[in-house]
Amino acid sequence: MINDTLGPIGKRLFGETSQFGVTKFLRQSVAIILLPIYTRFLPISEFGIIALAQSALLIYISVFDLGLRSVLTRYYHDYQENSQELNKLIGTIVFITFISALTSLLILFLWGQYIFRIFGKELELYPDGLLLVLTGVAGLFFQLRLTFEQVSRNARKFLFLSIAEMLFSTSLIFVFIIWYKSAFGIMVAWCISAIVFGIISIIFFLHHFHPTISLISIQKSLKFGLPFVPHALSSTAGSIVSRILINRWINISAVAIYSIGERIISPLDYITIAFNSAWSPFYFAEMARDKQKCPENLARLSEIYFSFLLVIGAFLFVFINEAILLLAGSKYLTAVLIGRIMIFMPIFSGIYYLNCQGIWYANRTGIFPILSIILTSLMLLLYLFYIPQAGIIAAAIIRTVISALLAFITYIISQKLSYIPYHLKSIFRVIAMVFLICILSILIELLMKILLLIIILKLIIFTTGVFFILRKNPVFIMGKRYLLSKIGKN
Repeated sequence: MINDTLGPIGKRLFGETSQFGVTKFLRQSVAIILLPIYTRFLPISEFGIIALAQSALLIYISVFDLGLRSVLTRYYHDYQENSQELNKLIGTIVFITFISALTSLLILFLWGQYIFRIFGKELELYPDGLLLVLTGVAGLFFQLRLTFEQVSRNARKFLFLSIAEMLFSTSLIFVFIIWYKSAFGIMVAWCISAIVFGIISIIFFLHHFHPTISLISIQKSLKFGLPFVPHALSSTAGSIVSRILINRWINISAVAIYSIGERIISPLDYITIAFNSAWSPFYFAEMARDKQKCPENLARLSEIYFSFLLVIGAFLFVFINEAILLLAGSKYLTAVLIGRIMIFMPIFSGIYYLNCQGIWYANRTGIFPILSIILTSLMLLLYLFYIPQAGIIAAAIIRTVISALLAFITYIISQKLSYIPYHLKSIFRVIAMVFLICILSILIELLMKILLLIIILKLIIFTTGVFFILRKNPVFIMGKRYLLSKIGKN
């Protein structure tokens, strides 16, 4: 079974995941490199403004994307061999995106002054709001282009485009942050980069396809995609609303501390996104190819992925203290607890990503807005009650708990709609070992005072724990068999 699972199918999935993962890793590497620059050239308050600006962009993309990237993901493989239907699909999505972008600009000019009051006095409508909306408008088309390369399983082109945009954007950030020495310079860099790659993306769609539009196709796309809007908002609401409320009830510097905690654990978040970038088209393609054998293969591949996710999570948990000291400095050390609480969120997101495909496959996307509204409402109520009392720690705990609920409920629903025989015993064994690693690392920090000794002991505990995790992992077993066979031949 292991050999079957990790044969051509597994190699293709993890090969594509690694290529998507390289993109996310490089982006994260740049974000980590930029972090000391941010903390050196910007005061804590300006770093907090960057966090609020990112929140505004997340809201824009979540709303005005209209779930169209999910539409492309779902229906691409159905029309892949039918050029007429594929042109209609692409044409419809690009057309709706144009209308959505124009609508957003109209809303900005009519009601922008009221909308941006949500973020407090730190973000102004002009020029901040205009820059962010233009960034979002152009970003819609570039994200659509990346989604196309993702669903067509062209990981190399996805990698090339992502790296090109990343290098261009990072170069502009270096220039403008030194020039302006404020969050405004970073927003200018974002806007220029987004416009350049947005125009390139529009040219690509118009050149490579002959888009046709029909009312039926528009209705079908919106019917499938619109339920993802509240779902997308709910997935980003935790970060967005918590930052806004922390700014209102505490101060902008607390937003900066909170954001550092988020950013330090972001490598784990990017791994889940990278895997989902490969998993989503892989799931639909494999279910279409062999619906009978697919569930067991998916179960084994999921076990490997989840084990890897937990190991990376354990590493970040164990060494987060040293990472913040190295990258941000001692003035941000209060973010250690925030990071350790929220480090479980990407793991729960990974569980969610694995299972939501089954709901998509059953065409039951109406479940997402219902689930999103219920959990987001619960989260907001908890925010309103606990953030004024416990501040950023309460925000971190609430977000983690809501992520756990989302993962658990999605798992139950997905299993009823599209059953996958997950190997729960093996997964829980890995969870227990990771929990032990984390507890022991905390005890060492509490009992020891010498930094070098703390690092060495934590490294020993982590590597020992990882060995026990991997020794029964399918990848490790196959690697060991391969080495033994090579030794035997020699």
